[in-house]
Amino acid sequence: MNGATDEEIDIIFSNLDMAGTGHIEFSEFVAGGCDKSTLFTEDKLKIAFNTFDKSKKGFINKQDIVDFLSKSDDRLGQKLCMDHSVVI
Repeated sequence: MNGATDEEIDIIFSNLDMAGTGHIEFSEFVAGGCDKSTLFTEDKLKIAFNTFDKSKKGFINKQDIVDFLSKSDDRLGQKLCMDHSVVI
């Protein structure tokens, strides 16, 4: 996989899976970006969430993150993995 280890994916995922359900609900995804709320509108957050939730399940699982990072620009994956506070 480009730019992210399994451990790094686990850290990113666990930081967003606030309820500990094993998947990331839209509300958790939004909460992960709250500190940047002035930059993100609800519409932009929905677009970002849907970028991960390709199968339209209504939640993001670890495989969705792995798939995204493996297909994304390697610099983005590295940035996400180096600074775990960064949330798309």
